[in-house]
Amino acid sequence: MTTTKTKNVIYLLTFTKLWDDVARHLQRAQGWNPVLFVGEDPHTLPTERSIFHDIPFYNTGDARRATLPKHVANFERYSLDAPLLDYYANNQSIAYELMTRFIPNAEKSGYDARRVYYWELIRIWEGLFQSLRPDIVAAASFPHRIFDYIIYLSCERRKIPYISIEYTSFPYISYPSTSISDMSAPFRSALLDIDNNKNESIDVDPKIYNYMEKLKNSYSEGKPKYYSLGSYFNSKNQKRNSIWNSVSSALPQELQVLWRLARVTIRGQLLKPLDTVIQPVQGIKKMTPRTEPVTSLAVEFAHIKTIQRIRRTVSWYRDQIETVDKNTPFIYFSANFQPERSTVPDAGYFHDYQLILNILEQATPKHWNVYYKEHPHSFHRPIKRDNPRSIRFYKRLQSVCPRLRFLAPTSDPFELIDNAEAVALARGTAAWEAVARGKQVLSFGNAWYDCCPGIHKVRSVEDCVAAYRKLDKKIDDAELKLFLLAVENVGSNFEYYTKELVNTRARMGGRAAESLEDLVLEQDEYDKIVNDMSRQLVVGVDRHMREKHPGRS
Repeated sequence: MTTTKTKNVIYLLTFTKLWDDVARHLQRAQGWNPVLFVGEDPHTLPTERSIFHDIPFYNTGDARRATLPKHVANFERYSLDAPLLDYYANNQSIAYELMTRFIPNAEKSGYDARRVYYWELIRIWEGLFQSLRPDIVAAASFPHRIFDYIIYLSCERRKIPYISIEYTSFPYISYPSTSISDMSAPFRSALLDIDNNKNESIDVDPKIYNYMEKLKNSYSEGKPKYYSLGSYFNSKNQKRNSIWNSVSSALPQELQVLWRLARVTIRGQLLKPLDTVIQPVQGIKKMTPRTEPVTSLAVEFAHIKTIQRIRRTVSWYRDQIETVDKNTPFIYFSANFQPERSTVPDAGYFHDYQLILNILEQATPKHWNVYYKEHPHSFHRPIKRDNPRSIRFYKRLQSVCPRLRFLAPTSDPFELIDNAEAVALARGTAAWEAVARGKQVLSFGNAWYDCCPGIHKVRSVEDCVAAYRKLDKKIDDAELKLFLLAVENVGSNFEYYTKELVNTRARMGGRAAESLEDLVLEQDEYDKIVNDMSRQLVVGVDRHMREKHPGRS
């Protein structure tokens, strides 16, 4: 009789009932022993008796602020040295960019403040890894919150799997992934298996195939599924807040901010520190790295400045809009909604569009145009507090790519794809839409579709020039079908997982959320989901171990 070796596991933001049941199943069947839960206090989770109740936990707000964990016995911060800092220096620019999303006053958090904050996060998490000796980190999502990016880098340094459920562009089709830089590795392995088996008959799941066909039609039919995620919240919540919402929505955005301030003042929360933002500062007296508490008052006044900046930017952008000259060859650059993990950290250095457009300027034939279409959500009301767009941002892009032309954010992306010589982007749904419509893609970031036919990974001018030489090559339907089969073989339907996650976040955030009545399951159906998700996580970890530790059983 073989005994399953126990593996220490850190669970990160796995706060749903499904995650709780998966963790129980993995503990029984695979010996995955939880040693730390990072999230809210486990006793506040929706599960009546969580598996995480009796283990140390690290509050998300404390983790984001680089506050020492209060519930880990005998914890000591790690001592930094030159070799360790050399390793983390390779990812420093990405970490600094991640911080921007959570800092309301960027002027107050300069280079020194960010550096000491970054180093403090390293000291904390290297200390936790040294103390807890984890074998696996299981996370609800890929890293994009600063502290979880440090966790990911710590895992990479030790060749420990950071396993999470990664989404594809197919509705609810997800798969286990352990690498930011090589998200398509599972599909490459599946393609090799398909090739080795030499199946004569290739039958792709009709749902996947039909979705591909839908992308060949009009944009109204092929619009991404995530555009409608807001529909998960029910009418009860909307009715409950209807008075507040109706009054607020009728006001200019600056007054909406003041309206929110009035509400938090009535609740006595105006000066209460927030967990969702940080303000790295350099200590004056003791010269110790720390983060300063940030209140609703500070955040909302920073938000007013953002609204005013975006209003000026929209006016400037509107004056630059041109129509596409279809008689001149062009590259269509599809911009992302930022800041989001699709560019930071997934696109690496290419989260800065200057790098992409500089490469396009140098590599693209001189008589071609480059058209830039802003993501529609960048200018949608309500404007988000962390919206980074500015007139300066666009002028910087023009400075590195003088031929750059701006298009209306509402332009039909399918029409642009069809008329372009190629589609360029950091990463995003537009790449998959382009492939479905038979167009080659210049992909600068990292994505699940990287090994798909028609996708050209670009890291340099030389890569871009090489890709241009292949633009006349038609995407092979047979090869594309093989890739779809690989997606089917690797992925699973995580519809229940996705909707439960959205609903649980809503409830924990104090909002009423839609029940999962459209996904009411019999116990055996729910158990199947638990078993399938557990299997996917184990498969992902095993794949990681084979790649990082070849020869180890």
